[in-house]
Amino acid sequence: MTDGGEQAGRVTRRRLVGTAAAGAAGYTVSSVAGASAARAAARRSADVVVVGAGLAGLAAARRLRRRGKSVAVLEARDRVGGRTLNRRVGRGRVVEIGGQWVGPTQDRILRLIKDLGLETFKTYVEGRNVYYREANPPGLRRQTYTGTIPPANPASLAELARALNSLNSMAERVPLEQPWKAERAHAWDGQTFETWKLDNTTLDETRDLIDLGIEAVFAAQPRDLSLLHVLFYIHSGGSFENLINTAGGAQDSRIVGGSQRISIELAKRLGDGVVLESPVRRIAHGRGGVKVHTRKGTWEAERAIVSCRPRWRDGSGTARPSGPARPADAASADGLGDQMHGGLRRALLAG
Repeated sequence: MTDGGEQAGRVTRRRLVGTAAAGAAGYTVSSVAGASAARAAARRSADVVVVGAGLAGLAAARRLRRRGKSVAVLEARDRVGGRTLNRRVGRGRVVEIGGQWVGPTQDRILRLIKDLGLETFKTYVEGRNVYYREANPPGLRRQTYTGTIPPANPASLAELARALNSLNSMAERVPLEQPWKAERAHAWDGQTFETWKLDNTTLDETRDLIDLGIEAVFAAQPRDLSLLHVLFYIHSGGSFENLINTAGGAQDSRIVGGSQRISIELAKRLGDGVVLESPVRRIAHGRGGVKVHTRKGTWEAERAIVSCRPRWRDGSGTARPSGPARPADAASADGLGDQMHGGLRRALLAG
């Protein structure tokens, strides 16, 4: 919860509560954007239509707008933010339902936070950690410790270290801008992370620790992730250890007022360009560009960017695009794609 009264330095309790209230006003901001949707929809044309008002879609729209392009962002929900959401819990405070942390190596989001005039505060890490493993003998099931290394069996820790070193080394061979062009992309994307884990570890506790890390980072089971995606994500974060660490790692800091404030501030700057409650039903291609069909009308544009993973449904809801799409990621199996959204962004370029 972003109360922050105990946080050090620059973030005071009064400041934090005030900005938390502003963050919780995402519903109000969404309502304002929704009220202007009629004016935006009346134009029904733009250089680029962006489908999805999450972080990826709004950031893309911001960049296009800065380059002098007209942009319309179409969002199915009645709010912006995608997988970030501030939920009010009273007294001007919010709790985040979804993504909430930022940390070193996440240079673009940290720069965006600064550009938007937002602030961060350190994640609370004081006290002792708890290591609980049901398979341990009764006296060792619950143990407390400090630092980042749990009190696991030394043999398991040694095997874990070897596995993580292998993963970090493999990850360096995955190009961040085009992971599907890695030398072994086909082989790595053709197996799940679970397969790799079973092939490269032997001890149950090692596998339990790896599972714990994967589930904490991806909110998914190892069997639901392609090895290529995990390697890409490790490379993006610098190392597997960086992904799971708090202080100095991916969970190092949080946003004052809640993470949804990033999307709310982006949407404010885009103004009428954000159209809420407009689920896209069909994207049609033609010589002059694309036509994006929604319940509020049809938008014409030179290009369309689908910033969230489409859930194509023939016959009802969203229809398949009538032209080719170039996926900017290495997702292959449909089931894996559901779990991979957080890393390899689904930026499908139509037109």
